[in-house]
Amino acid sequence: WRARRQEASLLGGWLLLTLLALLTHTPLYRHHPVALLPPLAALAGGGLAVAWRGLQQGGRWRQLAAGLLLALLLFELRGNAWAALATIQQAEADELELSQQAAAYLAAHTDPQDTVLTDAPIIAIQAGRRVPVETINTSRMRLYTNELTDQQLIDAARSNQPAAIVFWE
Repeated sequence: WRARRQEASLLGGWLLLTLLALLTHTPLYRHHPVALLPPLAALAGGGLAVAWRGLQQGGRWRQLAAGLLLALLLFELRGNAWAALATIQQAEADELELSQQAAAYLAAHTDPQDTVLTDAPIIAIQAGRRVPVETINTSRMRLYTNELTDQQLIDAARSNQPAAIVFWE
């Protein structure tokens, strides 16, 4: 901190701004942190450079601390890669088969010109059915934040007369 105040201030300020962005972006679902990847990557890059310098300079304890931080980083990256490549893909594969069954059901029980009210428009699209534009996103978050009110959803259902209503969540 004393030797590199500007660098420490930059890293600390960047981390604080990223934390504020996370806190004001709640509730935070799995896909929301994607918007925060650029600032987090910039912070990680600066931190990695500081840790690498710590490996090359300073006393034995400083090298040990920097090496430990880099080892923890690699351990965390391994865990993130496993979660992204193994568990998430498996969960999506399970949902993919079920969504294909739902699309087949819609195709079998509705006419091609019918409208479907759904929070998963891909199911209606796969079945070749229309989704009203005003209800293209009926996610819980849109309802919770009042971007789509109950009354607007009821009005859309009345005006479009959907042949099916599929709430996937």
